[in-house]
Amino acid sequence: MSARILHSEATDRGYTLIEMIVTLALVGGVIIGIFAAFQYGSRAFGQMISRQGIQGEGQRIAAQLSRDVRLTHFRSVSVVTREISVTGSTVRRDAVAMLSLDDWNDPASYDAVTGLPEWSRYVVYYVTNEPEGRLIRQVIDPVALIGENIRPYGDLSDNISEDPAANDGVISTTVLTRHVRSFSLSLDRELQTVDGALFLQASMVRRAGSNQELEEPYESRFSLRALNTFPEL
Repeated sequence: MSARILHSEATDRGYTLIEMIVTLALVGGVIIGIFAAFQYGSRAFGQMISRQGIQGEGQRIAAQLSRDVRLTHFRSVSVVTREISVTGSTVRRDAVAMLSLDDWNDPASYDAVTGLPEWSRYVVYYVTNEPEGRLIRQVIDPVALIGENIRPYGDLSDNISEDPAANDGVISTTVLTRHVRSFSLSLDRELQTVDGALFLQASMVRRAGSNQELEEPYESRFSLRALNTFPEL
């Protein structure tokens, strides 16, 4: 009788060990599943943030450029076409300049008789030559602009340094983005519009559910009219 009791106890202890192993396996599986779901969610969230970030940058750039072009005189707009090689592809890294005012809200910035702007500044946009280029916006104080002396910025091609602080006559500098793939511009002199395309490419992010890395793109095409072109050309 004693031997049978000992055998029964040993058997009971064996079942308890098996149950423990099964339980640990189930718990381990649950933990692995939770971790995988968390990792997937984190990557998906990172992709969403990256996508929203690059789209937000593109929209802010479009709004700023649109405002500057609309406020200027078409005759003052000049474009410098530039091409560089990035990862084996030729891309555009153009520059554009246009007339502006020191203070659009100051009545002294306008002719007292005609009400037309008395141009006092140039606004310059250009992209640096890094693989992911910086889009620079600078306000330039020209040597002299008198009354209706409407002319393009003659120093544009020489005053778009890789180091924005090295440019001459700079009043203010803003880095609008650090993710430019290409920035191309042209002037339609018949329609009097500034036409172009901006292509942004964000830093590498991992695709949700895999280890594959990819880049988030954003592309914007525009055709802008300078509304302060008076008299019309």
